[in-house]
Amino acid sequence: MTLVQILADETSVHMSCDFRLTNPYTHGIVENDAHKLIQVSGPGWMGLIGFTGVSRFGMLPVGRWIADMAAGPRGLPSFASLLRELTKAEPFLAKIPRSYRWHTFVVGAIIGSQSQVAFVSNFQSVYDRPDKPQPSEPGRLTISVTKPKRARLFLAGAVSAVSSEERELLERTLRAKATEEEVRRRLREVNVSASRRNAVEEKSKYRYASGLISEGCYSASINALGRGASEPHLTSEQTGDFIPPDMAWFLEQSGLQLRPKIGPDGKPMPIILRGSTSVVQNPSKSYFREQFKLDPNNSELWNNYGSWLSSNQRTADARSAFERAIEIDPANATATANLAKRLFFDIADAEGAVGLYERAVEISEPDVPGWILSDFADALASLPGSASRAAALHERAAGDVNFPAAVARRALFIANSGGNISDAQRLMQVALERQPNNVDILRMSNAFNIEHVRDYTAARAAVEDILRFVPDDPDALRQLGDFALIDHEPEAAVQFYRIALKHGLEPTILRGSYGLALLCSRRPKAAIHQFRKAMRLLPGEPDVMVNAAAAMFVLGDAREATSLLSQVLSSEPSAELDLESSAMILIGAEVANADGIRRRIAELVEAGVTTDDLALRAVAESLRDADRKSFGAYVSDVVTGKRSAAEL
Repeated sequence: MTLVQILADETSVHMSCDFRLTNPYTHGIVENDAHKLIQVSGPGWMGLIGFTGVSRFGMLPVGRWIADMAAGPRGLPSFASLLRELTKAEPFLAKIPRSYRWHTFVVGAIIGSQSQVAFVSNFQSVYDRPDKPQPSEPGRLTISVTKPKRARLFLAGAVSAVSSEERELLERTLRAKATEEEVRRRLREVNVSASRRNAVEEKSKYRYASGLISEGCYSASINALGRGASEPHLTSEQTGDFIPPDMAWFLEQSGLQLRPKIGPDGKPMPIILRGSTSVVQNPSKSYFREQFKLDPNNSELWNNYGSWLSSNQRTADARSAFERAIEIDPANATATANLAKRLFFDIADAEGAVGLYERAVEISEPDVPGWILSDFADALASLPGSASRAAALHERAAGDVNFPAAVARRALFIANSGGNISDAQRLMQVALERQPNNVDILRMSNAFNIEHVRDYTAARAAVEDILRFVPDDPDALRQLGDFALIDHEPEAAVQFYRIALKHGLEPTILRGSYGLALLCSRRPKAAIHQFRKAMRLLPGEPDVMVNAAAAMFVLGDAREATSLLSQVLSSEPSAELDLESSAMILIGAEVANADGIRRRIAELVEAGVTTDDLALRAVAESLRDADRKSFGAYVSDVVTGKRSAAEL
């Protein structure tokens, strides 16, 4: 048995559960360290679950069963799905003798900005009076839900141990807008009183009974601002570890192991969670509208709103939101640094950004967050004469153990500023070892491997790791398509590009790569369709024009293809595009100045220039004449450095 108290009004939920498990047959104490209050969350909602009745489902403690179900790989998309999942406890309850089958899951949640309280029970309803007697026979688990509009106390378990005066006191405390800490303290006091009162009652019924409720309890609060907090209220009865099942699940998934301190007696001391805080958001226009109704002058809320606006490319509005956050609280270092970032990236105001970063650092001293120092260093690096100070800030930021990404940023800074590549590579490896699942670090590792060490195998591995954690990341999908093209896997590239576009990739970013993948997959008509779209989005972009010309050659339109390539060559392109355009004309068109083109290709190759051969080979393979096809393959080998240009 246990005592669950859930105190709620329209915008907050507070719950406490005691720690005692008793034998239903003898009423003797089984343990005083049971975890019967679990915190759960999903998109746009957060909840608390307490329970009375059965302590184990099979070999698994009920608390852990809830944590695995709610926080496991599948997660829970909605509050309604949580309630449905709880009804799946029925097969376990059916195995218990009917006289001891009583069970209730007490659930409180904040959904958006509205609280809800539910009972998933086989013998009581959320609409029952707290002191209503239990029915004689337990039935199936049924769901009852209410939305409190005023302060109300709901009880489950040993409800008779709570007096009507205590119920009124708790509701009055919540109506008086007491702090969450004060509400949890009052819940604890009622739990203690109920425990002592229940112990006397139980002893009068059972000679050896010591009560169904322990004086120790765990309490938690959640509110409409998306914040939660919890704390254990331990007594001398609680002697073991105190790690709630939801926290234990998180530690296991994170690969973290806590090592107990060794006490004076040489034995491990209990590991105890002293308290926790959490924040759950479902950023959307409606979410913030409701939040501002509740707390319009909350600086942190305005900062969060600015971050949401930034993520939705509403950067001007984001700057206004950050300015409002700073106006409300000039000491809000996070909002100050966020505004600096927007000035730097949105309007290229590096000097304005640096001034704001200076202020953010000043506010935060001496414990400046690593991300602020690292962002500050990036802004400084763009200003002439600031490289040494940027390097010092990067070094300081890398010392923040809570922000391993700063180490990766420092590695990129060293590489980008002409420093020792080996040192940068070592730092990048340190960052990956500290946090191998950090997507930002994986992105930086990918960029480092491509730009500085030309290790495309490692870069591709980093992108594949990103997609393990963010399967629909459009930029990672696009990059995987690029790698597939490099590895001559055009069919795979087509699929990656298609999925990337489906998940919101800006079409201009592909720059015709999708068309090239289609061309290399022997779909020239679909390819030219993509190239024409790319040329409309990026008029005059030479690499798109070169690939479009390749598709035209394959489709037999040599005249238009040659015209496009002539435009590219007359625009003073890069040496690589000069080489590719010249080689494509030589392969696909019969031109009068072929000797001049051959000499130009030879000059570029002898100067060490190489280029990609995907489009060239697509053109060569489309030729019907066997000799010209063979010559096209030879030219493709020349421009990639596989064969000498001497015989051109």
